[in-house]
Amino acid sequence: GAKIQQFDISALEQESNMLQLYADLYIGYDGWTADKFFDGQLDEVKVFRYALTENAIKSIYDQDLASSNPDNLALNKTAVASTPNSTSANLANDGELATQWSSRSADNEWWFVDLGSKSSFNSLAIDWGQNFGKEYNVLISDTSNINDWTSIYSESDGGCGLHNIDLSTATARYVGVLIEKRSSNISGSSIKEFEVANITGLRQWDNLARQYCDTNASSNMNNKDLAVDGDLDTGWTSNINDGEWFYIDLGSVKEFSKVAIKWGQVYGKDYMIMTSQDTTDWTLLYGTSNSGREGDGQPEIIDVGLVNSRYVGVLVNSRSSNQSGFTILEFEVY
Repeated sequence: GAKIQQFDISALEQESNMLQLYADLYIGYDGWTADKFFDGQLDEVKVFRYALTENAIKSIYDQDLASSNPDNLALNKTAVASTPNSTSANLANDGELATQWSSRSADNEWWFVDLGSKSSFNSLAIDWGQNFGKEYNVLISDTSNINDWTSIYSESDGGCGLHNIDLSTATARYVGVLIEKRSSNISGSSIKEFEVANITGLRQWDNLARQYCDTNASSNMNNKDLAVDGDLDTGWTSNINDGEWFYIDLGSVKEFSKVAIKWGQVYGKDYMIMTSQDTTDWTLLYGTSNSGREGDGQPEIIDVGLVNSRYVGVLVNSRSSNQSGFTILEFEVY
């Protein structure tokens, strides 16, 4: 299987020595012993000026499990919803956390997926959006008739973000959710991802930002979720101003100790990592000016001490270039 290995190259000061490192690279299969040449495919080499912890390596190479998990029986299968524009129903099982299905602004809306054939499963994962199902039932059926369904799970006090649901083994072709009551009457309920599998604990993120409830930004609101979608090819870009900001809502108070930022071409030189319980009063966790350094555009893994908070964000006081806004490819919380 794929492996990531870190090498200390601090003694290699010249480019020729760096090239020699590639030529001499030995990777074994048992404990990384140097008993044979690497005979697989080298996907990527990254060079950092500091040693990375195991969690930092996982952060930098974090993959979207929703889109790559072969155990997700619902991935890209046909979905149907009570919302009149049912083509958007597939946004809840397309493997992309940056897209979502949203119901009409009403209670008792529903969504279901056709697994293609009768399948056995014992685990569900629902990634709710900002407006979530407060009271809902997970239903199964062998027919698509909405009146011929059996409830296998009931929730009376739901929340936003990622929810794993372990079940007794069930067998069905159709799996869905009936949202009897929304968390807010302002809009419809939203499902970012609905997953079905025959494993226990389908989705667990070390990165708390992957199970976020909502994001907010000072500008370009349509692209703000791209900073937490797990895809380094996308990101949120601010307006061409200093003083722009971005934050995530973890859905409830969560414990964390590190914040990681992967910047785009234009990055924050002077910035502050801040936290809040209510988005009104903010507490400084880290500031480049306080630490005596400037941001350099490299992936930042920042130790903020043990923190319990709901909202986490960054305020950029100055950018690396005045020609454009700065870009956050990924904002992560551990």
